[in-house]
Amino acid sequence: MHLSGSSDQNIALRGALGGADAGGPAALAHFFNTMMLEEMNTDTYFTMIYAELNHMTGHLRMVQAGHPHPALQRADGTVTHLGAGGMPIGVFESPLFDEIDITLGPGDRLLIASDGITEATTPNGRQLGNDGLEAVMRTNAFLNGHSFLESMAWSVSEYCRGERQDDMSAVLVEFRGTGKVIRLDDG
Repeated sequence: MHLSGSSDQNIALRGALGGADAGGPAALAHFFNTMMLEEMNTDTYFTMIYAELNHMTGHLRMVQAGHPHPALQRADGTVTHLGAGGMPIGVFESPLFDEIDITLGPGDRLLIASDGITEATTPNGRQLGNDGLEAVMRTNAFLNGHSFLESMAWSVSEYCRGERQDDMSAVLVEFRGTGKVIRLDDG
């Protein structure tokens, strides 16, 4: 609800954090952390990645709050896992969230995936991990959009022989450098 498409409910859009850029993505993570600890009175927590992307310049500001590392694949095919992790939302009173500031170049893509992908395991218990995800990304570097996500999902399913223990979800952002960004969800 707080990040819905409706501008009257979306705190990031309506400036409920104290202005248009009151601390950026990290301020949003702190808002949710305070809400979880003070208002909801629950023992649950969540992880998140929240990003603000300038689709004209490729500048990306992101907060990582306990969520798996986003994978940045540059146009040359190299893959880098971003961030240090940060703390989950709703656990600590004074958390440290990982703030990431990067610029995407033409042909770059950013993959934000759930732990169901990196923690996919073979029948003998070996996890795919970040190295395996990098291999999948490099193998499928020639694909774009939905084709990339479908091939990635197929590769992960093959890796774990169809025995998934967790959900698999991902968001793919491809920067074309023309002021157009394609964002695809697969979940």
